[in-house]
Amino acid sequence: MRKIPVATTREIMRQLLESLVFLHSHGAVHKDLKLENVMLDAGGEGKSSKSSLPAQAVKVIDFDTLESWCPSNASAKDVVGTDQYISQEAYAGKYSPLSDIFACGVILYRLLTGKFPFHDDMFDDEAGENWVGSPKMAQIRRRLKVAKVDFSKEVFQENSEAGDLVMRMLAYQENQRPTASAALEHPWFQDSRAAPQLPPYIQELVDDGIVVGEA
Repeated sequence: MRKIPVATTREIMRQLLESLVFLHSHGAVHKDLKLENVMLDAGGEGKSSKSSLPAQAVKVIDFDTLESWCPSNASAKDVVGTDQYISQEAYAGKYSPLSDIFACGVILYRLLTGKFPFHDDMFDDEAGENWVGSPKMAQIRRRLKVAKVDFSKEVFQENSEAGDLVMRMLAYQENQRPTASAALEHPWFQDSRAAPQLPPYIQELVDDGIVVGEA
């Protein structure tokens, strides 16, 4: 996918995290956050003070996997989600709000770089192997533990705070990731530079998973 302006990406992520604050505060986890499940409503009401995006432009969709959550939840029996976006603990059946944060880290990395953070060949499971405790799920979990994410890209050299936030969200250990509320307090979101207008190739974002529609 083609990259979009950093300031616009920041506002998309801000609104996505605000959605997660609401979701998690009501004791629920999405379990399948991915770029394809983030919709941009370019015709939404109002404007953000820091972006040309409408103040409520970002919509999370596809709640088929939504589940109530509390710390005492039993482990899941199946691994639910989409390759690249699934956190290591989810491969062990331990979903939590911090699993959604890992997925946000993948979304943010992809918006900033146009690429996924992990090599596709890490995720080589086949139909019937996505049950918790299967050898393949354990193998992918081990691969995530040693995977190296490329932070040498130019966008991270020019936006070190964005890189720091992505790194924190993609932490292997879930207790090292920020909550949605804590992520919103990250210095990257305190940058008040105005975002450019939505780029003219916005239709390409529809094809790449960000859907832009009318309210």
